[in-house]
Amino acid sequence: MNLAKMTDSAKIRDIIYNYFELAKTKEIEKIAEFLDSSFTKFDDSPPYDRRDFERALMLEQLQFASLSD
Repeated sequence: MNLAKMTDSAKIRDIIYNYFELAKTKEIEKIAEFLDSSFTKFDDSPPYDRRDFERALMLEQLQFASLSD
C-alpha cells in the first residue's frame, strides 16, 4: 500500500506488524531497517550505561534470536 495515502494509525500498525514478523521469522539482519542511525539504548542492569547504535543493534539482534515460538 502507498504510505502517502495511509493514515498515521495504519502506518504505525503496519510498522508494528512487520517488526513482530521479524521476530517470528528470525530475520534479524532486517532489524536495522526499523532503527534510526541515532538509536541508542541503556543497559538493563546497573550501571545503566548508554549503548551506541552498533552495540544497541547487536543486542536487539541477540534478543530476537533468543525468542522462542
